[in-house]
Amino acid sequence: MTYTPVKPFAQSWRDMAHIPRWVILRKNRQQNLAEHSYYVTLYADQVARLIGWRGNYGDLMRYALLHDIDETITGDIPGPAKRAAWDKTRAEERIERVMTAKYGLDVIDARSSATREVRTIVSVADALDEVCYLLEEIMSGNTWVHTVYGEAFDRLASRWQCLPGDPDFIEEVWHKHISDLHAEQTKPPVLLEDML
Repeated sequence: MTYTPVKPFAQSWRDMAHIPRWVILRKNRQQNLAEHSYYVTLYADQVARLIGWRGNYGDLMRYALLHDIDETITGDIPGPAKRAAWDKTRAEERIERVMTAKYGLDVIDARSSATREVRTIVSVADALDEVCYLLEEIMSGNTWVHTVYGEAFDRLASRWQCLPGDPDFIEEVWHKHISDLHAEQTKPPVLLEDML
């Protein structure tokens, strides 16, 4: 993998902040690709540490940050359509040419060289961001997302079982940190108290 950036500081990197997610969902607050990528990277780090993963964290963070960068070219394709009709192999061949021109070959290398473990951890982190975003929507009064939330939580549960490590330990971590995610995410915020 090339670690020297081919196109450092290019304007196109900021495109991620302008790509909306959840394009067919009624929502109170719009999430963009840059925000999603930030949370996936944050959650990938947390998941990896919770399960005691001993892989290359640099590769994990880089893949998490770039995992959906192709959406700066395609937009956010709605999940139901992507799962039912998207030919990922065929699409990636065409998209990679544009991505190479836009971001450089090092971005393609970071995505294509990711190990199965890295991809699995990022997939779990991706599902965690979906669940947490949808919980925010529910908390803000959006009743339209309840069904989507249930589907997202089921995807998270399914992906969690594929994490690397001892299956009993992975399940233990699930029960300790994830199974009651709704309660954790809906706690009141912790604010700096006025000490005067």
